[in-house]
Amino acid sequence: MAKRHAALQTLSRQHHHGLALALRLQQGRRALLSDGWTHDLGEQRRRLQGFAREELAGHFAAEEAALFPVVASTLPRMAAEVRRLIAEHRELHALIERLGTLMEADLAQGLRECGALLERHIRFEEREFFPACERELPSDRLARLGEEIESALEQERRKHRRTLYAARQRVINAPTASLFAVLMEFARYPEWWPAMAAGSESPEGLDLMLPAGSTTVRLVVSRLVEGKSIEFLPVEGAGYARWSIMDYRGGREVRIEVNLDLPHGGTFPAGRLPEVRAELESTLEAALAALEGIVRHR
Repeated sequence: MAKRHAALQTLSRQHHHGLALALRLQQGRRALLSDGWTHDLGEQRRRLQGFAREELAGHFAAEEAALFPVVASTLPRMAAEVRRLIAEHRELHALIERLGTLMEADLAQGLRECGALLERHIRFEEREFFPACERELPSDRLARLGEEIESALEQERRKHRRTLYAARQRVINAPTASLFAVLMEFARYPEWWPAMAAGSESPEGLDLMLPAGSTTVRLVVSRLVEGKSIEFLPVEGAGYARWSIMDYRGGREVRIEVNLDLPHGGTFPAGRLPEVRAELESTLEAALAALEGIVRHR
């Protein structure tokens, strides 16, 4: 793809990802199994649906909110092209939605159709629409347009972001070293924290699996402050889970805090956040009670 004006570079980078996916969908069994690609049609459908949810939806919304109105008003001769691109947005959305209803016998053809339209749409924007914008929009308007596109993309990201925060603390009458020793035994967490499951070994240490509503968050150890805190980071998404220990009257205040920013819409619906948060808080309370019990019996 050609070098784009800074105002259009984010959209163009997303085109690069979309074009790679579109070509593989059309290649079917001829697609190379590199970079984790698969010939399993169900998995291809899942990946296309995920890409549509996590990248295409925001991309289309940003174009329609920021780019297309400027082009239509500033360059009236391109109004037909704008209408065409909006129509293709709707068609792509409908085709991807329809994939969920297709049986395996029809799925290969449905995936090829999606790939063909996605490729055609991207190539038209990259070869004709974007170059016309760069040539004909005034330079100052093009510069402002870049800011408007980034703002529209960020608004879309916020719509789909799922932020989950929960924290609980308990004063435990035990030395800091004893508490820290238990918390450092990651492989034994499932023994005293029923909701937690151990995953596989990783370069950072043992993976821990923390349930959060209908999903499970995979955590790895991130940072240790001897005798003070242990921080975990999610393998996917952003945020952290953190144990911290502070001196307190009558013992040590042990605090467990979870702050997860999971941007993918399939994680759990925003409407369930209060319910998921309550479930997580109950899990944290149980973990603190179990921690107190195990430290007392050592």
